[in-house]
Amino acid sequence: MLTLEQQKMVEENHNLIYGFMHKHKISPDYYGSAALGLCNAAIHYDPSFGATFATYAYKAMLQQYLCDKKLELKYECAVSLDGKILKDTETTLKDLLADEVSYLDL
Repeated sequence: MLTLEQQKMVEENHNLIYGFMHKHKISPDYYGSAALGLCNAAIHYDPSFGATFATYAYKAMLQQYLCDKKLELKYECAVSLDGKILKDTETTLKDLLADEVSYLDL
C-alpha cells in the first residue's frame, strides 16, 4: 500500500508512463506493467540514490515490463499435440509420437 506521499508522487508523475511506453515503442497492453513499475519506484525511491525520480521510475518501469514480457513468453511456448507442425502439411505432433512410450526403470 502506498503512503500519501508515495501516492502523490505517482499521481504527479503518471505522465512518465506514456513517455516510457512511447520511447520504448511498447504496446498499450502493457500500461498496467508500467504503472506497477511507477508505483514500485515511488515505494523504493530515495533521493540519496543520486538520480532523479524520473530516471529511477524509467528503470523500474522497464524492469517490470521485461519481467512481465518474459513471463508472457514463457506461457506462449505451450505446445499442442493437435497443432500442425508445418503450415503446408496436415502432420501434427501426435502423428509423430509413438503410440506407446516405454520408460527405463531408474
